[in-house]
Amino acid sequence: MTTLTFDTHEFIKELKNARFSEEQAEVITKLQKSAVTSTLEQAKHDYDYG
Repeated sequence: MTTLTFDTHEFIKELKNARFSEEQAEVITKLQKSAVTSTLEQAKHDYDYG
């Protein structure tokens, strides 16, 4: 199985470069990571039982 890596440090750095505050960047990163994880879990479920 392929492993995907989500580089949260790089994601936060890019958001801060776009003038997001540290707090905003951290919240957006947390939400993005959660969304990606949820999407991948659903895709795996669909593949396993589809």
